[in-house]
Amino acid sequence: MALHVWSILAQTVLVDQFTNSVSFIQVVEGFTVSALPAIAPQMMLGSLWSRTGNETAVHSRVKVIAPDGSEALSIDNRPPGLIEAKARTITHLAGYQLTLPGTYQVLVEQRQADRWEAEAAIPFEVNVVSSADLVAILEQRAHALSSPRSR
Repeated sequence: MALHVWSILAQTVLVDQFTNSVSFIQVVEGFTVSALPAIAPQMMLGSLWSRTGNETAVHSRVKVIAPDGSEALSIDNRPPGLIEAKARTITHLAGYQLTLPGTYQVLVEQRQADRWEAEAAIPFEVNVVSSADLVAILEQRAHALSSPRSR
């Protein structure tokens, strides 16, 4: 079984074509929608795996779990080819339904013989703010920025 080194949730992932270095842009901790249900925005989950023995592949699965425990999305990852000392998986998460406000979990699992082994859980918050409330918040921020600061 490969060792799960880390996972990160971001809006965009860039992979340099010359160095194969990866950059995660706009890391996701949560977001706000104006109403529910809503379609989840694009998110990318990057994971790094390290070979621990003679394994030749990493078979992983990514699930998004809603605040009520229901499964919003499940994606099976079977990267093509053999892994070397390290392997990276990048999973595109988008288009599923957000039905509740609260904390969602992105679960990273690895196939171990005949069962799935939990490797990581990454939370993200979904908040609901009406359009009217959002306008009021933006007006307050604009006013605060334009007001002279007291010393």
